[in-house]
Amino acid sequence: SHMNKFQNILFVVTDRLTSYDTLNKAVNMAQASDADLSILVLRKKFPASLSKEEEQYNAVIKEDLEKALKECAASDHTKITFETATPHFVTIIKQVLTHGYDLVIKAAETMESKRAKGFKSLDMSLLRKCPCPVWLFRSGDSEGSKIMVAIDPFTENAVGHALNIRLLETGRFLSQLLDKEMVIISCWFLEDEQLLRQSALLQVKEEEVDALVEQARTEHLSALEKLIAESEIGSDYQLVHEQGKPQDIIPAYADEHSIDMAVMGTVARTGIPGFIMGNTAENILNALSCSMFAMKPHSFVSPIQVS
Repeated sequence: SHMNKFQNILFVVTDRLTSYDTLNKAVNMAQASDADLSILVLRKKFPASLSKEEEQYNAVIKEDLEKALKECAASDHTKITFETATPHFVTIIKQVLTHGYDLVIKAAETMESKRAKGFKSLDMSLLRKCPCPVWLFRSGDSEGSKIMVAIDPFTENAVGHALNIRLLETGRFLSQLLDKEMVIISCWFLEDEQLLRQSALLQVKEEEVDALVEQARTEHLSALEKLIAESEIGSDYQLVHEQGKPQDIIPAYADEHSIDMAVMGTVARTGIPGFIMGNTAENILNALSCSMFAMKPHSFVSPIQVS
């Protein structure tokens, strides 16, 4: 069943008491998946002369977290770890590699303005380099009623295909867990359509270009429908099949249709060094103002390694 998607979840706290609604969601996720939940508290290093104060400080945070966990009705054995090593994204990824976490949940670093787009540096580094899925919450996103899964059916290999299936399954799982509607969004366009229409050199007839555009649309749609059928997620979703570039269409759609969370892959061609995240994914992330559930192929190897 899809209900056992994640077994070993890490909840990351980067400032004192990241909002409790996020902790609550992490606890719900752990319970729904029958998963273990651990908490990593990242904080600034105290000078050596203040080691006693540091212990007290940690004790207070731990007590606050334990109280919050009780209020969320979490199970009693949640492990709480304190880390001061920087950069924080490296510390998080080393924890993931060392303890085999299969999901990282954290509140997105807060932006200056409420509806700011994009993510701050720590979060972007996780989205690029963390080997397991990353769920970044923006506070006050509960008003959104939909989860949007972004899919590109024309992936160049089996790795991309398997990731697409996982994205669809995970979108379905999250929509059930959070009781939200599921939207599948995919964008298509005919390469060089403008060139074909406007070039005096080529002189292609208008109706020929129209036929090529229609062919691009139907080929893309049938690949998409085949993929959705293969994922066996059922029929309870809305399909959005839009003409245009994903970096334009997807963020605009999210803004206009009260999307609470985007589920998408954040790695381009795996196996090619340097291709951590494709430009398209970067551009979409930089324009999103909703929560984010990012996944990478199982074969992805993080550039961060445990020494």
